[in-house]
Amino acid sequence: MATHQAAGIVQGFGQRAQWVVAALVLAGSVGALVRSSWGLVISAKVLTVPGLIALAAYNKLRLTPALASGDPVARRTLRRTIAAEFGLATVILVLTATLTATPPPMN
Repeated sequence: MATHQAAGIVQGFGQRAQWVVAALVLAGSVGALVRSSWGLVISAKVLTVPGLIALAAYNKLRLTPALASGDPVARRTLRRTIAAEFGLATVILVLTATLTATPPPMN
């Protein structure tokens, strides 16, 4: 995926996300997200997944070409970011498992 394609995807996501946030605020659901265990866990997961995607995109779009061109720093940086990806994936799996055992908030 080219950088301009990734930028278009991110811009499109941002435009859609603002409407989702507005709808949540208008519906009063934001309070349930921060006042319940389930809401906190799902919020953490929703905030962690884009981080994982961003790291993966950085690796694919920046570090992989740099490594292929012989950049000496790229190998070490790629190793670190892959470790961070693994860590974030682990966190997402733990949060997902926690959601299965956490009851959603009741109105």
